[in-house]
Amino acid sequence: MTMVRRQLDRHPQVVETLYDQANIGLTQGAHGGRGAGGTTVLPVLSLSHLDQGRHVVATYVACQRGDGFQARYYDATVINVAVPVPTTTQTIGGNVSGLAGTVVLRNNGADDLAVNTDGPFTFPTPVRTGVPYNVTVGTQPAGQTCTVQNGGGTANADVNNVAVNCTAGATQAWQGAALIETNDLARAFNPVVATDSQGNAFAVWAQGNGSFDNIWAARYTPGGGWGTPQVIDDHSGNATEPRIAVDSAGNAVAIWVRENIVSHRGLVAASYTAGTWGAPQDVEGNAGHARAPQIGMDASGAARAIWIQHDGNFERVRSARLQGGSWDSTGSSIDGGTGDASDAQIQVFANGSALAVWTQISAGVPRVWHNRFNGVGWSSADLLDDNNTSFSLGAPALAADATGNTIAVWSQGTATTSSTVYARRYAGGTWGAAEVLSGGGTDNSARARVAMNANGTATAVWQESLADGLRTWARRRVGAGAWGAAVRLDTPLGASDSEGEPQVAMDPAGNATVVWSHTLSGGNHRDLYGSHHRVTTGSWSAPTLLDAVNTGGVNRCSVAMDANGNALVVWDQDTVNARLDIWANVFR
Repeated sequence: MTMVRRQLDRHPQVVETLYDQANIGLTQGAHGGRGAGGTTVLPVLSLSHLDQGRHVVATYVACQRGDGFQARYYDATVINVAVPVPTTTQTIGGNVSGLAGTVVLRNNGADDLAVNTDGPFTFPTPVRTGVPYNVTVGTQPAGQTCTVQNGGGTANADVNNVAVNCTAGATQAWQGAALIETNDLARAFNPVVATDSQGNAFAVWAQGNGSFDNIWAARYTPGGGWGTPQVIDDHSGNATEPRIAVDSAGNAVAIWVRENIVSHRGLVAASYTAGTWGAPQDVEGNAGHARAPQIGMDASGAARAIWIQHDGNFERVRSARLQGGSWDSTGSSIDGGTGDASDAQIQVFANGSALAVWTQISAGVPRVWHNRFNGVGWSSADLLDDNNTSFSLGAPALAADATGNTIAVWSQGTATTSSTVYARRYAGGTWGAAEVLSGGGTDNSARARVAMNANGTATAVWQESLADGLRTWARRRVGAGAWGAAVRLDTPLGASDSEGEPQVAMDPAGNATVVWSHTLSGGNHRDLYGSHHRVTTGSWSAPTLLDAVNTGGVNRCSVAMDANGNALVVWDQDTVNARLDIWANVFR
């Protein structure tokens, strides 16, 4: 007899096997009746508040007569689970050392505690048992820099080992470009980077082996730098478009596109836990080609991915979730247009809910769409922009704070107007009106990106034309306040033929880092530049040259910041032998 449980609110795979016994002692009774030849004790079904929803418990019994005849009997019971959230709580605290002023510590992006002396501390608000905690520095003391160790985890007991170490405030600076891979067989390209709250980071990229492109990864630790790269997918087919997400505990999930999966391009993912990369897993089983995956993680370490996949008629937006070690869906469509979709982005929140945005043809016009996952299922897709005469449309981007307030940015133009960058904010369950961000240049704004910290401070960046070329701009917004003035970040760089797509990241204190590629007019290569915004000064730094190669050019770049205000940027760049390599620079 076998007894299993499935959760119907998610993809109805087996959640757990409650009982599985090949021979339970049932014997043939007299006159063809059945009688129990033994006693079977079935387990008690134990569910927690994380199992809210509809479940089915199914029992399968196989019987066989002496003449070999077999029969199977089935029974199933649907149950609605409403388990109260545990009310037990745990305190979060630790010790501060080296402090000479006042530091504001923050737990889970909201609970602030001002500390002005060395010694033990405890946050005033305990957290529920089993809920993650994440201690960061909200405000640094004057003239000092405090860093946090052991700041993240799950509160299964009182926590008292968070270590906050304060030292004289040395000026942060870029440490210099360095190769993080030295594999010379073929090109390495398309790197992305993500970091946890303590500054541990992962970079993943595609790298050739002479026959195929594989997926590689390297891990960065603040005390040890970049570790030795390792291949995490060496399948005999090209692997491309890697993306990665990291949770507060330092676990990671990488996802990428792999060819030669049943004669089509499919999605594959691997998880990093307990210091080891697991084996790649298939994410979806659809027939059409998949591309452009995006991924995020919630506070429990569960991951959700979205991607674009052809269904035989159109390119659709699909979604799947990784929980309990397995992917829960073959990829259900979440879009709502009647034409091809592209440029999908996802923001995953701490409680497991998510928001997705993308572009898609509607009534022959390219539009920006959105959909929200409430923890159980996706709602109906809806339009985000209000321009039904759109002629050109740039890829949207998303960022959110700790409470779920979200900002989306995108660029859009009509047949008679230049492309303009817009922003729209989601708060209190509704979207506000679209606001124009660009306008500092003369024409055509595009490539918008946005970052946001836990308190709701946001930084939007984009590129906009001036008479001497495409330029990089930024605006900032604090919480529900108004956007500040647009600031040109590439001043005083010389005339530019082009500038590459900017990337932006923020720390919990509201500091921001923007990186972009820049080609001097008549130049023969693209350099990488960065600018840093400090909350204490309220200004952007002059652009800093981040790469160290004077030939070739920077292609794709990616940036991330940790809770201590440090930044990591990775990029691919041509070398003198025209082979792409992976480089990195650290701001600390």
